[in-house]
Amino acid sequence: MNKLLCSIVVLMLPSTTFGAVEIEFEDVSPVTLQALERNNERWFKLAIYDARRYRVVKFDPTPWLKSDIDRIVLRLFEDVEALEFGTELQERKFDDSQVVWEGEWFHGPRYDLSVATIREVMRKGMDKDARNMVDRMSDDAIRRSVVPRSTVILTAWDIDPEGRASQSIENRYNHSELWRVDEYGNAELSAPKDEHPTVVGPPPKTPEAVAHHRRLQSLDRHAFYSARGIVKVQRGNDAFEQYELSAFEHDPGYLLITELDLEKRVPVCFDQPCGFNTEQQAKVDAYAAYQESLPAYDDAQIKRGPAQWEN
Repeated sequence: MNKLLCSIVVLMLPSTTFGAVEIEFEDVSPVTLQALERNNERWFKLAIYDARRYRVVKFDPTPWLKSDIDRIVLRLFEDVEALEFGTELQERKFDDSQVVWEGEWFHGPRYDLSVATIREVMRKGMDKDARNMVDRMSDDAIRRSVVPRSTVILTAWDIDPEGRASQSIENRYNHSELWRVDEYGNAELSAPKDEHPTVVGPPPKTPEAVAHHRRLQSLDRHAFYSARGIVKVQRGNDAFEQYELSAFEHDPGYLLITELDLEKRVPVCFDQPCGFNTEQQAKVDAYAAYQESLPAYDDAQIKRGPAQWEN
């Protein structure tokens, strides 16, 4: 991984929260904020449409990639108390090209409920078929049904020699990385990183395979990470707070944090006809008009890594 922006302060908490990592996000400068808004205008204005407030920060994945923490503490806005979550790394895919973090807020009213209690309450008043369905549900599915869970997904990005960024998960070798292909298409076997036997297989031979292999060789692999996710806080039976983390469309090394205004959410239609009431339809129409007022997407615009952007 190349140089990552130092954007998160990592502190080990006292022994009462052993294994916890506190994360504080660093706001970008006003100049950087204006440039990011210009470079991602349509995406940015749509992303803050239903926000009560927002902030733009740099992103450092270091604490999120640790495997030995059991609690993570987020301070999303200065006037919101630090939110402490029990954490679990659910998935690490393709050599950490994608890492999925999930956690539950410790101080939620339902956090201390056991799965057995939740299952018992759900079964009450149900008919036999419904009870059988609940009995077949996994413990994880039962808990998810009543305890809000927050999710943050980290995605690794590669950068090519021209400064274009692409997701690492999209840049997968079709032949062993031990084959090094020169500018003439000649393949030579390099030494493995360890002494364990390695199955190499044949080298790339067709022009298409050689070109693909050489392009991957030229990339700065896992140059930076982006993040996206939802952070949910339930303060009472009906009082919810929801925060959204979004990577900028053309500058995914930067992170937009929004506190969502749930009253502004635009209703989504899953069935036809939608059957919206007057208030819901007004929200849908207002959002459609807002979209029409924005500039079109520039599909030709490349995605950039944060290091290239700031140089």
